[in-house]
Amino acid sequence: LDWAKTKCPPDQWLDADIQSEALSIMAFEMQARSGFGTRVKTEQIKSIMPRQVQLDPKWPPQPSPPSQILRLAAKAKIIEMPVDNSTVRFSHQLIQEYFAAHQVLKKSPANMADLWRWPWYETEMPLWLRPENNYEPPPPPPPTGWEETTILAVGSALENDNQLLRSVLEINPILAGRCLLQIQDRCNLNDRKAIIDRLLKTISDPEVALRVRISAGELLGSLGDPRIGEMIVIPAGKFLMGEGREQHLLYLSEYKIGKYPVTNAEYKLFLAADGYKNKSYWTEAGWQEICQKQDKPRLWHDDRYNKPNQPVIGLSWYACVAYCRWLSRETGRLIRLPTEAEWEKAARGIDGRTYPWGDEFEAVRLNAREGNQKVCTTTPIGIYQSGKSPFGLFDCSGNVWEWCATRWKKPYPYLADKKEWDSEYLEGQNLRVLRGGSWNYKAEATRCANRFKFQPYGWTERGGFRFVVQD
Repeated sequence: LDWAKTKCPPDQWLDADIQSEALSIMAFEMQARSGFGTRVKTEQIKSIMPRQVQLDPKWPPQPSPPSQILRLAAKAKIIEMPVDNSTVRFSHQLIQEYFAAHQVLKKSPANMADLWRWPWYETEMPLWLRPENNYEPPPPPPPTGWEETTILAVGSALENDNQLLRSVLEINPILAGRCLLQIQDRCNLNDRKAIIDRLLKTISDPEVALRVRISAGELLGSLGDPRIGEMIVIPAGKFLMGEGREQHLLYLSEYKIGKYPVTNAEYKLFLAADGYKNKSYWTEAGWQEICQKQDKPRLWHDDRYNKPNQPVIGLSWYACVAYCRWLSRETGRLIRLPTEAEWEKAARGIDGRTYPWGDEFEAVRLNAREGNQKVCTTTPIGIYQSGKSPFGLFDCSGNVWEWCATRWKKPYPYLADKKEWDSEYLEGQNLRVLRGGSWNYKAEATRCANRFKFQPYGWTERGGFRFVVQD
């Protein structure tokens, strides 16, 4: 507007604050009635524009003639009007959002609630049918159209004034989280914690729509997921291992295992520490087969799989061993891959159930190639609350195959010895065990007792892991 003032005769100019206020009212009303980018008849626009604006409650309102406001805005290229001036639209969506955001700051949160509210529960979510031959992840929840405007408004609020952010949080925690991403340093710790807590509550509620839970989980990854690295203690005792005629009782000592698979955020630290360049972390075969050919996992830069709190995938067994050795050195504790028996007990509990939740397969409890909500990629850790194991582990069935230390095929009854992390046992090119199935496998592969194998040098888009801490 300052630039436009130099091009305008003084007697035709209106103060920039008057123009901005009138345009913000116009932008808000246009967005509320017609959305973005829509051409609206000029006479309709004039009918909703203010004839006067009050910039300061202590002083009388000042005239804001609609025709003059539109003419000045067109000269400043804020809006577009054809030669006959019959229609109006903002010249860019961001410009309309910018002006509308200033009006949002003046609105009562009660009047904005419906503009922030998404369909939240599965019963409210519009049905999305995957097109034929479409293997992309499902879309996020349908937007209201006010997301970017609200984010701009929160970012424009006075420093330390987070009342608008708190109001958004009450209606839409995901939108509040997106706002938080824009104002990180300006948000106090209490408000930040409140947003993260609400996002955690969102992903923990199985009644919340899957598309909402995925969005909340991805946002947690961007904000810093506090769940990453959590461990579960598996008490000493016997459990039923295997299935059918091979099923048997096996005693294991107490151990700690990851509550979730290792994430991209965790593996990133290994890469930053020159994990693929330090030979001491790798077995001899791993150094030759992996580090001479690559310096990161195969899918590290693939947007479908590389969000901070998605499980890291595309890993060879060798790379999982190297990560554990690196983390052992960093922490001063023995970090290792679980044995096949340790993985199975943690996943199914002690009673021999088929899946972490029971004996019947239910597609809504895991990320697999089943049911009518196939995700077609990995999901952020821990968004299938109803699929956790009796000990509290998440994602044991589906999401990502998990490497174990064990060589294929160890005979049953299983001998629980201490040798599966010995250097000699880890060397060589033996086939290694994977457990749990993945997002791209059917129900049969996700059974807790299902045994699978692969060459240790790699596992395309499916191989991940979780680790054991041995005190």
